[in-house]
Formats: sequence, structure tokens, C-alpha cells
Amino acid sequence: MSQSLPQSRHLSRAREIVQLGTVVCLALLVIGIFVVGKDQFFGSWLFAWLFWFGLTVGCMGVVMMHHLLGGGWGYLIRRFGEAGGMCVPFMAILFIPIVLGASHLYPWAVPKMVAEDPVIRHKTGYLNLNFWILRAVFYFLVFWLWAWLLRVNSLRLDRGPNPRILKRLFNLSSIGEVIYFVLMALAAIDWMMSREPHWISTVFGFIVVMSQAVTALCFLILMVALHADDPALKPVIRADYLNDLGNVLLTFVILWAYMSFGQFLVTWLGNNQDEITWYIHRTDGGWRWVGAALIFLHFLVPFILLLMRPLKRKLGRLAAIAGGLLFMRVVEVIYWVTPTEFPHEGPWGPLHWFYAEGMNVLAWLGIGGIWFLAFLWFLKDAPILPIGDFIPVTPVDHGHGQRPVPATVE
Repeated sequence: MSQSLPQSRHLSRAREIVQLGTVVCLALLVIGIFVVGKDQFFGSWLFAWLFWFGLTVGCMGVVMMHHLLGGGWGYLIRRFGEAGGMCVPFMAILFIPIVLGASHLYPWAVPKMVAEDPVIRHKTGYLNLNFWILRAVFYFLVFWLWAWLLRVNSLRLDRGPNPRILKRLFNLSSIGEVIYFVLMALAAIDWMMSREPHWISTVFGFIVVMSQAVTALCFLILMVALHADDPALKPVIRADYLNDLGNVLLTFVILWAYMSFGQFLVTWLGNNQDEITWYIHRTDGGWRWVGAALIFLHFLVPFILLLMRPLKRKLGRLAAIAGGLLFMRVVEVIYWVTPTEFPHEGPWGPLHWFYAEGMNVLAWLGIGGIWFLAFLWFLKDAPILPIGDFIPVTPVDHGHGQRPVPATVE
């Protein structure tokens, strides 16, 4: 039997730094309320929260996909994904500032704007604060339940092969993927689309889901790279598994690009006032260059690199691609949130961008620090590999049951 996961020495060393950095970032963020204003504070908090919540449920979605599809690649990332999915309760608590700042984030939460805008007034049956909070609580409870069920059954499987538990995990994942897509699409409407109540898109929720899958898989690949020297994980890191991980990431990137372009094309062809608002804000000033960067660095460059088989079969190279993509995921979430709030220069004039991005960075690091500490807490009490189900590779007896042929990690 595998021992409980010994934390990577790099991560263990970073724990105290993360704790101190989290406290400092959150303190500076609170001070920023009085320097930049509440609008920027809540906007930055929303951006950061959306990124880390997307990573949380994205991890759960990738784990469920592995239970459905199988393949040795999933054994490398499954325990990291389960630990990430278990962070839902922490993200639910960190959602409270968004509730408190709803009037700074959403036009439908401002009575004066509702009274003056007939479109918003028409949608108040759905877009009202009480019902919005109730839906959020429902989303969190369902996501938490599914993450917990996946985790508990996976750990039970470590006691030994059990076809009934494997079947249960398959059934949970088949139902869970549908629930995840539907609820996250609705949550995307509540938390992002409703910031521009006139905007209409039937595919945006699925773009968000696919974006979360990219975020999660990039993060999981980086976790494998950080734990590559772990004695339990190292023998399983094979070139063909890394190649499969690269192929899955390539698929996610293509689907993200396909849906994003489809949304833009339909909006451009329709050219209706209610539908183009979102893109007008994101082609104003410097935001058009952010959009161009997403096209090239979130799709075109990763697409070309992930087509190259040698790059996918070396962990260091694959991790570098994943790291670049993860950075672009941060950029896209800013692209989703910020232009709605500040399509033009703010009260600080030329310095406004500097202060705004500083608040974004502090919020991202502060919430991310809490998330990462919770992630490590869930990670440390489970074996690094799911050892109760069959790993389909050529077995070599190392005294611990069936294990793959060791491979060189670069």
C-alpha cells in the first residue's frame, strides 16, 4: 500500500510563505478600499474569486471525466483534482464579500437603475438579490456534495479493488458532468452575464465551463511537475501518459476557441444592440489588444505547441506550456470582469490602471493563498496515487503491488 502523500519539499517550504503572503495581501486589499474605492475592491474580489472557484469546480470536472473515460493519464492527476474539488466550502465562504458588494457589481442590485431601465425591470423576477443568493447556495451545496462523494468513494477504493465502487464512481461522474455543465452555465449567467443585463448569449456558460477545464488541467499538470520527485508518483510518470495529458489539454483549448469564436460570429452577424454591448466594452481602448492576446496566446500558440509530440512527452516542456496557458486564463477572467466596470479611465486618471491592476493582483494572491492552503490540507491525508483500481500499464513488482515501468522525467 502506498503511504500518505508526503508533501513536496517545494510545497512544504512554501507553506509558511503562502500563509504570511496571504495575510499581507488581504490586509493591503482592505486598505485599498480607502485608496481606490469600493467599486474597484469588489470588482477585484469578483475577478479573483471567479478564477479560483473556476479552478475548484474545474478540478472536479476533470476528475469526473477521467472516471468516465479511463486512461492512465488520470492516475497522475486524480488526487490533486479531488483535493482541488474539495475546496468548494472555502470558496462559498469567500463568496460573502460578493454578496455584500452586489450593489457595486450588478446593475439589477441597484434600485435606481432598475427603476430607470425597463430591460432590467423586466428581469427582476429572476435577477433579484434574494433569489440570486438562494441559487448561489444551491450551486455550492450541489458542487460540495459531488466533490465529497467523489473523494470519499475514491478513498474507499484504496482499500482494495471493488467493482461496485468503480461502478458508483462512473455513475456519479456521468450524472455529475451533466449537473456541472448545467449549474455552471446558470452560475455564469448569475455571476458574470448579469453584470450587463442587456447582453444575451446562449453559449457563454459553456465557454466558462470549458475555460475552467483548461484552468484545472493546467494547474494539475503543474502539480504533477512539482511532485515529480515523489517516490510514489515518479514511477507512474510515463511519456505516453504525458502525451495523453497534452492531447486532453489540446482538446480543451480547441473547444474553448470553437465556442468563443462561435459566440463572436453569431453576435457579429446578428449585430443587435442588446447582443453587442459585451464586445463593445472589450474592444474599447487597450482591451482590444487583450482580446488579440487571447487569440494568439490562449489558442494559436498553445495549439501549435501541443500538436508537437516531443513537447508533450517531456514533463518540463508540457508544464511550461501549461504554465503559460494558466497565465492567460487569469488574463481572460480579467477580460470577462473588468471592462464592464471600467470601460474608460477612472477617477485616478492615468494612474487608475496601475491601482486597479494592483488591486486585482492583491485579490488574486489573497484568495489564492487561502485556496492553496486548503488544497494542501486536503492533499496531505490521501495517497498520492489511487491504488485500489487497476493501472493499465506493464506491471513491475517493486514490492508494492503493480506499478508501471519507471521513466525518466525531464
